Amino acid sequence: IELPRGATALDFAYAVHTDIGDTFEKALVDSQEVAYDYLLSNGQTVEIKTNKSVKPSSLWLDHVITARARSRIRSYLGDLSDLEAKDAGSAILQNAILERGFKEGALSDEQEATILHDLGLGSKEQLLMDIGRGKYPAQYVINRYLVNFRYTPDLLPDADESDEGEEVSNEMIKGAEGMKVSLGACCNPLTGEPIIGYLSMRHGLVMHATNCSNIEMFKKHPERWLPLEWSKEVRGDFPVQLYLLAKNRRGSIAAISAKITELNLDFEEFKSENINEDLVKIAFVIRVNDRKHLADVMRSLRLLDNVERVSRK
Repeated sequence: IELPRGATALDFAYAVHTDIGDTFEKALVDSQEVAYDYLLSNGQTVEIKTNKSVKPSSLWLDHVITARARSRIRSYLGDLSDLEAKDAGSAILQNAILERGFKEGALSDEQEATILHDLGLGSKEQLLMDIGRGKYPAQYVINRYLVNFRYTPDLLPDADESDEGEEVSNEMIKGAEGMKVSLGACCNPLTGEPIIGYLSMRHGLVMHATNCSNIEMFKKHPERWLPLEWSKEVRGDFPVQLYLLAKNRRGSIAAISAKITELNLDFEEFKSENINEDLVKIAFVIRVNDRKHLADVMRSLRLLDNVERVSRK
């Protein structure tokens, strides 16, 4: 079974069959028992143990990255009754509050009212139902609490926050209303790509692609990252860094530059480095609308006679 980097044991279970994912109890990876959030690596042997009494939880959405798993979990949660969703959301929120070191009832009426207003919700009951159905992760609600009221920043572990990139409209992201949102400079996610958000006390919510090379660092601090989704109507252009390996001969760079111009794109950065007498490595930043636009650009560049390889940072 092929899975993307960052996939978990639960992603694997859903890849085998939705019923196996829905009733996931534990996994054996190379004969070692692991939980559903265990990150898989290439070449491992995985065995899934199921239990018919187990049901999907909105907490699972924090630990799957494949579209198949996320779609199935959301489908199940969407079928919950209001009472079931409210009870599940209440339990999840209280557990999250206690895990973060707060006392039960740490959110005052005023603070809850502010969060409800920020999220456009009319009641706490609606918030609990939304948590139970996976619309708002409990950690997201608590993080909004921390941001709004500047509550003891030392509760948030130190992390490298040097990867903030370009700021974008929070309307592009579901559930990010009222927050500062920026792209992770390390991966520059595009619309249509699975994304997660990393809560930075300095930069707000920083978006990363779920296959970002920094994903391991974020998963060490689950209280600081959130699963995110693009809004349905996202418009804009996004920076992407491309790397080309081209033949080191006269006219190569000019041909690449001409193709970029032909595609109605502009260079924002451009660097070239001779690898040897035969090859030159070229790096530049362009702006594209979405994943499909990028694929079309890369395909056009690969068709050039002097281009050996095109890849994305």
